[in-house]
Amino acid sequence: METKTRGRFLIPFGWVLLVLSGIALVGTLQQPRHRYSCIESLLTRPNTFALAGTIGLIIGCNFLSISACLFGVYGSVKKNPRAKALTLASVTVFLVNSGILFWPSSESADESRSKDGPSEIDVQEISRQFSEAMTEISPIKVTRELTDALAGAPIIYTSKQDAFSVTMPSVPTVIERRVGEILNTRMYQAQGESALVQYYIHVHVGDTKILSEESIRAYLSRIPIGRLGLVDEGRIVKNTATTFRGFDAKEYEYTSAYEGIEFTNKGITFLIDGDGMSLTMMYPTALKPKLKFDDFAKTFELLPLEPVLATDCWTDMMSGLRFNPPADMSEERTEKGRNGLIVTFVNKAGHSMSIYSVAAPYPNYNLTDVGRALAGMQQDADGHYKKEFIISGSRIPMLQLMHHVVNNGRIYMIQGCSPKQTYFRFERKFKEAMRTLAFDK
Repeated sequence: METKTRGRFLIPFGWVLLVLSGIALVGTLQQPRHRYSCIESLLTRPNTFALAGTIGLIIGCNFLSISACLFGVYGSVKKNPRAKALTLASVTVFLVNSGILFWPSSESADESRSKDGPSEIDVQEISRQFSEAMTEISPIKVTRELTDALAGAPIIYTSKQDAFSVTMPSVPTVIERRVGEILNTRMYQAQGESALVQYYIHVHVGDTKILSEESIRAYLSRIPIGRLGLVDEGRIVKNTATTFRGFDAKEYEYTSAYEGIEFTNKGITFLIDGDGMSLTMMYPTALKPKLKFDDFAKTFELLPLEPVLATDCWTDMMSGLRFNPPADMSEERTEKGRNGLIVTFVNKAGHSMSIYSVAAPYPNYNLTDVGRALAGMQQDADGHYKKEFIISGSRIPMLQLMHHVVNNGRIYMIQGCSPKQTYFRFERKFKEAMRTLAFDK
């Protein structure tokens, strides 16, 4: 009797729980729909109160329906006729409510179909947005942004006129100084991070070249002592004989004062082809420049000279020969005819070009005989021969570049000579001049 009374009590209570779970299910269905299932939304987009409320209702509904189901199972065991209906109804509510957790809304299904198949694209809207974006871009803005990005960045500067490259903090200003009508110095001046930080390259192009060992030593011995007389409170910190790019040089450092500010002056001076060249830097001693002098000097490289040729063509009436020598060379008065010599051109730095008639001393020679006579010499792809020698009475190594041509069965040789140390700067100039050799008859 006690068991039967308990069964009659539990089954109505289970129906009450089922009704409450049904109310929770209706509440769940009334929540705002989501583009994804509730579980996917919870994992990827947990950012709405509506979603939190929906999850809470689903959990509460399932708890009530499971409780009602347990009461129905218990009533079925006790053979209560209404317990089976309670169990089936509770399981149904549980399954429907649980499906909401994993089943995406119709909006999500539509989105999935749009990914799998073609969809309409609003071309006009895309064009409008692209046009708006492009109006924000202008050459002025791009140039300004690029300039700001590169501001303060060192540059690699190349001088074609004086044939060198070097890293400088900015594009230098080129200043030429003359004595009367004659060019004396060409100065490259670049400013560092402030107007007080200056970098210089001086190229002294005097009319008189300093070529002998004695004159080179005398020139370097005056560096930097001669400059201290031009500054206030000058004091030498460093004065060392050294080599720079293979040339005898003087490295120095001294301090000076200007309006109460102490400046440090660093530099290297050397001579190339009889002309002095200096790399110098000046900055307040208390300041640490971004581009240090050692880094500035380390990047300096000498380059081949531009092959500038004379515009006036030199001609030889006897042989019909025409030739355009380098612009810095002039005809030298020599004893023509000796060893077949036709003409020689020289410059003040000791470089020269000569044209010979091989047929004069060797009338029966052909190109095969020439090749046999020059066997063992270095020859490049253009057929030029190269020979190293030393002029009698001098210890300066020289390099000779030779090229042979044939006209009316007669062999002619054109050659260029240069000090070995600076030959690389003149080789292009020699070869370009050799290409102009021609005959009118």
